[in-house]
Amino acid sequence: MRTPTHRSFTSTLALTLAAAAWTIGSPALAADEDSHKTEESSRKSKRVIDADEEDAGSEKRRERQPDEEAPRKRRATDDDASTRGDAPPDAGEEKPEPKAEEKRGDTDHEKMVGHLAVGWYGVSDVPVGVGQSGLTTVAAPAVGVRYWVNKRVGIDAALGLSFGSTSVETTAGATSTTTDIPTPYGVLLHGGVPLALTTVKHAAILVTPEFNLGFGGSTVPANPAIMNDAETSNSGLLFELGARAGAEVHFGFIGLPNLSLEGSLGVYLNYVSAAQEKGDASAKFSQTGFTTTALNNPWDFFRSSVAARYYF
Repeated sequence: MRTPTHRSFTSTLALTLAAAAWTIGSPALAADEDSHKTEESSRKSKRVIDADEEDAGSEKRRERQPDEEAPRKRRATDDDASTRGDAPPDAGEEKPEPKAEEKRGDTDHEKMVGHLAVGWYGVSDVPVGVGQSGLTTVAAPAVGVRYWVNKRVGIDAALGLSFGSTSVETTAGATSTTTDIPTPYGVLLHGGVPLALTTVKHAAILVTPEFNLGFGGSTVPANPAIMNDAETSNSGLLFELGARAGAEVHFGFIGLPNLSLEGSLGVYLNYVSAAQEKGDASAKFSQTGFTTTALNNPWDFFRSSVAARYYF
């Protein structure tokens, strides 16, 4: 049986042990609480640092964003402009490099596009009437111009003229007499459209559809020494339609691309007519034929088949 003294001793011992345990455990509990507080503070600091780094990264990305998105924005703007019809012609399209033969100025012929040339267009025989031996003609040399609208198509225009006057003076003793002999006249109009089939460095191969229109005539007054003599009137007409083929060679190989020489041969459908009237009498002549360029004599080549030109 426990006595009161024993219970008092037991209570005192329990209190002593509890105090000792509290004394020993309080620093550990304090240290543990401090450790928990330190870890929590570290985690908070880390979250703050991570948040700061994330904000800095976002700011850098925003700084880089305009440069990275600029091409996309420009493409979107161009697409919108194209949809509205505001886009400039050929915007965003890469033009292919033109071929060498398509570049202006690669050949002497192309350099003359847009330039006017003055040159020789040959000699044509223009009918002026009917004589005792048949048709009479005069030679009408033609000089004209050529203009290339582009490297393929050009324009020819030329004019040929033949005019003159003849007089004969006779002297018998103290008497001198001057007699005017009528000279026939001739006019030739020439037109053509030269077509450049192909070109090389110093030459062009041409086909030229063309026409010639000529007319002429003469008037012989009545001879007072002949009784009942009457005035004689002569007239003539020439029309040619055809084409010629040849080559125009430029002298660019010696530094003169503006100077050229063309050689060609042609084929024509021509119509010639002439008439003579004297008082109540009249005579007429007409002829239709299909001919090529006449080369009856060696110099005929220079008369009608060769043309020299100079481009300004």
